[in-house]
Amino acid sequence: MTESSPGIIFIFDLETETISYVNHCVLELLGYHPDEVKDQGIEFFEEVVHPEDIERVKQHYRDFENIDENLGDRQLIELEYRMRHQDGSWRWFLSREVVFRRTEAGQAKDVLGINTDITARKQAELELEQLNETLEQRVSDRTQELEEAKQEAEEANASKSQFLNRVTHELRSPLNVILGFAQLLGRSENLNSQQQQHLNLILTNGQQLLRLINDLLDLGKIESNRMELHSDWFDLYHLMNSVEEMFQLETQRKALELSVEIDPGVPQQIKTDEQKLRQVLVNLITNAIKFTDTGGIKVRVNVESTSSSDTAQTQTLRFEVEDTGRGISPDELEDLFEAFVQGEAGRNSRQGTGLGLAIARYFVKIMGGDIGVDSTVGSGTTFDFTIPIDFPVEVVSSTQPDQQIIGLAPDSPQYRILIVDDLVDNRQLLRFMLTSLGFEICEAENGSDAITQFEQYQPQLILMDIQMPIMNGLEAIERIKTTPQGEATVILAISAYSLNDEQTETIHRYCDDIISKPIAQDILLDKIAQCLGVRYVYASEESTEFPEDNAEQRLRIVQELNQMSDEWRSQLYDAAIACDLQRVLQLLEEIPEERLQIKESLNQLANEYQYDAIAEFVNPDLSQS
Repeated sequence: MTESSPGIIFIFDLETETISYVNHCVLELLGYHPDEVKDQGIEFFEEVVHPEDIERVKQHYRDFENIDENLGDRQLIELEYRMRHQDGSWRWFLSREVVFRRTEAGQAKDVLGINTDITARKQAELELEQLNETLEQRVSDRTQELEEAKQEAEEANASKSQFLNRVTHELRSPLNVILGFAQLLGRSENLNSQQQQHLNLILTNGQQLLRLINDLLDLGKIESNRMELHSDWFDLYHLMNSVEEMFQLETQRKALELSVEIDPGVPQQIKTDEQKLRQVLVNLITNAIKFTDTGGIKVRVNVESTSSSDTAQTQTLRFEVEDTGRGISPDELEDLFEAFVQGEAGRNSRQGTGLGLAIARYFVKIMGGDIGVDSTVGSGTTFDFTIPIDFPVEVVSSTQPDQQIIGLAPDSPQYRILIVDDLVDNRQLLRFMLTSLGFEICEAENGSDAITQFEQYQPQLILMDIQMPIMNGLEAIERIKTTPQGEATVILAISAYSLNDEQTETIHRYCDDIISKPIAQDILLDKIAQCLGVRYVYASEESTEFPEDNAEQRLRIVQELNQMSDEWRSQLYDAAIACDLQRVLQLLEEIPEERLQIKESLNQLANEYQYDAIAEFVNPDLSQS
């Protein structure tokens, strides 16, 4: 029976450490005659067992001596090892062994085992292991390649962002001067109609160039995942009016009608990201104007849904931009919002970058909304988007329309402002913007010079450019803010660059606000007023007048002024006749609070330089003599 076994059956004597029996299968599997193997001891194992396995085999038989008799003789012990064939090849065997006989003391004496050839299986396992190692290496190599490719892509993106920053800075700096001086010229009353038309063309094209630059900067932020949402309360009606005014020149030039319709149910004060909402509207209206030759553009705002809480309400607003333009074919609509993709009309116009709609969709998405389009070739296009917004429970009164600032309030203190910029044209622009209103200006051309000027002139406010040679603005800001006087000094950062997170953090830590180039004069003056409490004099569209036929109102004013002392009225009359604005305003401050309405009316007349009207109200008899 043992001779017909497919494996080598053997008995190993643990006392003598020799093979006491082996069947003929040993000849087939190892090339040894049984007589050559029988009575062989440990030295035989050392000869035929693989050097890497011999110690395990020896230990294996030593372990048999320690098998507890209580476990019985059926405990099967297995061991895999290699043995050399007579022809010199190595073969794998699985040895399954049990205790065959024990001594009278109960210790294991003989071990019975059977060795089965598992060379084919081990070879397959080895090949599989090698294959796994190969696959793992390939995966590792591929992962490394992908990591390197990712690193290269990130470095390329970083390089591209740096390049865009440099290029856009070089574009925005001269554009800042162009648009800035164009704004100042636009306030002049000495331009004829043709000069005004030329100036409008400069402003229109300058704004278009600025939009293209902003698109490139926004794309860089989107690709590097640096775009953030900044929600705050603002006046939606004011935003829509400013957007409508922005495109007046372009629509007039193309003889198009532009209208903005806001449903009465739309709240005036809302909370979302104002700048991103503005950019979406600007991009959509720009597209509409570009591809509309006749007719016009309608912008509509409606409430789509509403929900409430104790402190605020949430609505979904729907914005529509409808034009009567060329329309978009159905096969172009699917990819319309992809970056650098333009429809046939866009390609034929040879205008734009193909980024406006992609950026608009991204902004709408991060504001929590959705955007869509409906278009018919030859009939026009309607873009619509919805965004969730918060609005206060209490209704907020309407804001007053913007008025042109013509100077500082007469009783204002002397405000000193330090302008820091390495480009003389930029400094000159800011100087013209501010000195004409009554601010005192000093200048510095780099951060180091700014520190010196700050120590010497002690300005209340610093307009600090960020990117400058020798010492940049951020370093100068940090140094100034570490001084006792610097802690109380207002600093507005100015930059044409797209700032990184570290720069933004520094600005937020040390500065009161940041202004982007090109600088809009109304935004600059508004920031200054917020930071310093500056009061301005405005050019009213209509002068304050007290109608001649309103005798009752005029009589009431005269009667209330007659309650003041004769000396006071005489001094006010003399100051008005002398056109002494400062003295007039000083005297008006003496009017008691219970006559506040009269005081405000006379203050307004003074600020509009209507001295004759003041003199007449103070002493009508004297004014007629």
